[in-house]
Amino acid sequence: MAQQYMTTHTGVDPKLVVRANEMLEKSYKILTSFECDKGGFEWFGQGAGHESLTAYGVLQFQDMAKVYPVDEAMLKRTKEWLLSRKNDKGGFDVNPRFLHDWGCPQYIADAYIVWSLTEGGDRNLDQQIDVLVRDAAERDDPYYNGLVALSLFNVDRPEDARKLLARVAKHLKEDGSVVDSKTTVVNSSGDALLIETTAVAALAFLRDREYAGHVEQAMQWLTTRCKDGRFGSTQSTVLALKAIVAYDAARAVPKADGTLLLIVDGSEWAKVPFTKETTGTIELPNFAEALSPGKHRIELRMKDGSPMPYSFDVSFYSTKPVNDPECELDLTVTLASSEISEGESTEVNVTLLNTDKLEGQNMAMAIVGLPGGLEPRHEKLKELVKAGTINAYEVRGRDVIFYFTTMQPGQEAKFSFDVIAAIPGEYKGQASRAYCYYADEYRKWVDGLSVKINAR
Repeated sequence: MAQQYMTTHTGVDPKLVVRANEMLEKSYKILTSFECDKGGFEWFGQGAGHESLTAYGVLQFQDMAKVYPVDEAMLKRTKEWLLSRKNDKGGFDVNPRFLHDWGCPQYIADAYIVWSLTEGGDRNLDQQIDVLVRDAAERDDPYYNGLVALSLFNVDRPEDARKLLARVAKHLKEDGSVVDSKTTVVNSSGDALLIETTAVAALAFLRDREYAGHVEQAMQWLTTRCKDGRFGSTQSTVLALKAIVAYDAARAVPKADGTLLLIVDGSEWAKVPFTKETTGTIELPNFAEALSPGKHRIELRMKDGSPMPYSFDVSFYSTKPVNDPECELDLTVTLASSEISEGESTEVNVTLLNTDKLEGQNMAMAIVGLPGGLEPRHEKLKELVKAGTINAYEVRGRDVIFYFTTMQPGQEAKFSFDVIAAIPGEYKGQASRAYCYYADEYRKWVDGLSVKINAR
């Protein structure tokens, strides 16, 4: 079924189609596994549903349904559960614990939930929208006003939407970013906050032709924010991609023949021609050998052709990257024994501290890089979850990742887990790190663990 959706696109390598289908199927199964028994979705599928996170899921499933067969019954009952959370005040009943976990105010949660539902065609939200409109008139917040404007466009109230668009436009900087938002539904900060706000603003600007110039500015800025294949956190990446897809659909034009020029320090390093029949990514050659120590100026120019989005990737290696002073987390990771024998076990001791004495931290993560030769014991990791010491964990390659949905001001999480010495040798793991998921550019790094494993 999924292949029938994907193969409608011409000029796509069939192998890529199969791979895309496999990734969609795997991702879909993981997402649906987080549905709660009593309705809605939660980070790890435990307990009661999280209203804002469920709204996020509804947006994802509605977009996914355009290219993959989403269970209509699941989507229907999820939306019905969200609608059942409406209250007589024109908002939604939201579990106070979850508001603290994401740290967003009630009015932000209400605006996000309404946008999610109206994106899917729900119209029985007059009371909620009226409350948002009255509240938005008192708040000069571009993220919030952008969400409300999008909902107003969705329910055919363009005049009210345009009043809010005018207020959002006042926060558009010359570089294309939209600034001055207080927070977002996931309590983002730093780059993620700017990306989410600008993406929401771009989506709203696209709904009114008078803001065509604003759209171009916002999109030019957004396309520069891609790093390592993503735009910051999951939420900011999803919103950025949603804006880019909407922009492409609104601005799609036939490509013209042209040439891409790569200029390094004023000299032409590469020339890559393309035609209007060219499909897929146009890749430039690696130019690392031109980058000696020091500062360099890299330019990408288009000769003929037509404007198109691009990304620029820089990869480098460091045994321990520089800590960011904005990170409010501190991390300590040690091995109980740095020299052990094959088949023996030892403990990895971890301490994660929220150094901020006034503010809580949402969705904190501690990632422990294990040296080669050591394997974690999943039994102890599962015990940590069961005891409530951590909220969840996963193992990816040599990394053991620990999740904390919230950390109170000044809170310290101290725990240990067992590892088994599997392969003799001397090893050093990659640096361990800690950061908040929704501000992942601010990281605390600690030296990688070293171990010597003696043969029996």
